[in-house]
Amino acid sequence: MIFFSELWTFIGGAASMLLILTWLGKIIIEKKVDSKFTERIEKHRHDLQMVADEANFEYQKRIHSFTLYASERHTVYPALYRQILFAHSKVLSLRGLRTLLTFEEFNKADIENYMVQRELPNGVREEILEHWETEQQFLSVRKLRSYLSMLEKQEAEYELAKCRGKYYEDELFLSGEVSIKINEFLSKLLDLNLRYQYPEDDERVENREIIRELGVMLEEMKTKMQEELSLS
Repeated sequence: MIFFSELWTFIGGAASMLLILTWLGKIIIEKKVDSKFTERIEKHRHDLQMVADEANFEYQKRIHSFTLYASERHTVYPALYRQILFAHSKVLSLRGLRTLLTFEEFNKADIENYMVQRELPNGVREEILEHWETEQQFLSVRKLRSYLSMLEKQEAEYELAKCRGKYYEDELFLSGEVSIKINEFLSKLLDLNLRYQYPEDDERVENREIIRELGVMLEEMKTKMQEELSLS
């Protein structure tokens, strides 16, 4: 009986020990699992934070770039539009109603000062002054007007080329629609300038239509520029 009693006591103690060891093992395993799970959660959280920081950096960079872009556009649009207007006026001034000097009341000193202000070459000035205040003064007036006309054509071509260069320089900051409108306008203005430089018969009606179209295109261009500037 004592043997069996001791046996049961031993078995009971072993069972208790086994339960305790099982319970401790479960706790240890759960802690390891919790630790790994927590580690994975922290790593995942860290990765998400890195992605968020990178996305925020890209966002801030784009906002900064857009701000600089919009700021530059506010500088580019007015300057380019001003150059377009100037080139347009230079070409239109080659024809139509213009106020021309008669030079009738100019003496030699007056006409010489005028030619110096217009930066005429010395040789041209000497040829014109040669017959001034003589019976052949009309020849000098004719020669002067011819030379001034040539200068006006050169100035129109220069302003057109300058405007085209400005357009290419600023094209990066233009919207696609504004860029197309400007390019089409300058192409048509160039066509009108060539018609004025090398006139042919029966072009007046066509030229008037081109002038009308240029006016419409200019107004559409201005409206689109104003719209984009108001949004940026």
